[in-house]
Amino acid sequence: MSAPEPSESAARTSEDPLGPLHRKDGDPIFDESWQDLALAMADELVRAGVVEAADWAQTLGPALRYLHDAGATKTYYRDVLAALERLLCEGGAVPSRDLSARRDTWKRA
Repeated sequence: MSAPEPSESAARTSEDPLGPLHRKDGDPIFDESWQDLALAMADELVRAGVVEAADWAQTLGPALRYLHDAGATKTYYRDVLAALERLLCEGGAVPSRDLSARRDTWKRA
């Protein structure tokens, strides 16, 4: 027996970590392919020990709380990406100049 799909209001509660995301059959829906890749990268970086789970939560959490309070969902994935970039630069895994160069390349593409 599968669990019932959460209502839209239930999906926005703080108990549901995926609340800001749109849902279909209980799974997140991604509007663009980079969105699921951003979440997958975050997951893999935590699993590999490159990023500590506590640091990830402390970096992304405030942005998500702000989004929840504002009722916004459009910037969720951009906040995920910004949190990843910040953690990777601060941790020294990616030099900020390399990240800036890559971002500029993508903007020109």
